[in-house]
Amino acid sequence: MERDLLELPYAERRLIVVNDHVVQALQGADDGDGGAKWSWGVVTSVFAVGSIGAAGGLLALRAYEKWKARNQAEADDPLCLAITFAEAKHLRFGTGHPLRNVVYAADPVMSNGYHPIASFHQTLFESKVAEALRLLRCLGATEISMEYLEGFERAAGVDVAGSGNGLAEVGGHAGRTAKGHTSAKTTMKLAPTGPPFIASDLLWFHSEPLWMEVAHARLESGLTSFNVELAYKDDFGVNAKLKARIAKAGLELGGSFTEYRETIWKLSGSFSSS
Repeated sequence: MERDLLELPYAERRLIVVNDHVVQALQGADDGDGGAKWSWGVVTSVFAVGSIGAAGGLLALRAYEKWKARNQAEADDPLCLAITFAEAKHLRFGTGHPLRNVVYAADPVMSNGYHPIASFHQTLFESKVAEALRLLRCLGATEISMEYLEGFERAAGVDVAGSGNGLAEVGGHAGRTAKGHTSAKTTMKLAPTGPPFIASDLLWFHSEPLWMEVAHARLESGLTSFNVELAYKDDFGVNAKLKARIAKAGLELGGSFTEYRETIWKLSGSFSSS
């Protein structure tokens, strides 16, 4: 029976792994004590296998009992929830995902979104920057300057040019300092074609009071310039400690892990006076 994962509390579905065999083995366990708890998919290294049959599942469950006895503290704090590929169809993943035995973390603002642990921070930060830019475009910005003050160990510059959708010019540059910090400066020049508005499908907007104030000042008071800091200061529990637990469990990150680092973009620019 498929579960509606989105009805579970966020804390219980925050981390997931997709593996039909693990779910089947755990749901078949019923020892009158731990089986009920395992049926929701506590994942450990003994289940990190490509495929297992009935015999393999039994051996895995016995191995799990031994593992639990040795690691009671971690057993009381399950690593993640195992789900089936059928259940995963109701969630949103990036292109090519989900993959078996890769650990995914729930998107904090998109209710059904999940990202591989490896690229979780990079994906979230890029989505937040993209939303801030979209908000400013919708509000009628004619020029946006962005300065990348701090960042992740891996970061890409922006370098796009075009004339569609009111976009006249976009250019960018990214660099890396001797200390390994990333920096970038990007300037966008735009030619808005309609009246300012706030898009209805923004995800970060309602948790960003400064963004809201800029939007209302533009719509209600004719704001003509802006200077906003876009911050990313929460690791959402996806950190080196979690990476180590995943490695210990024999599961996968889904790529090269991007460490969380406090990141700030400074956005400044102007709106048309009309």
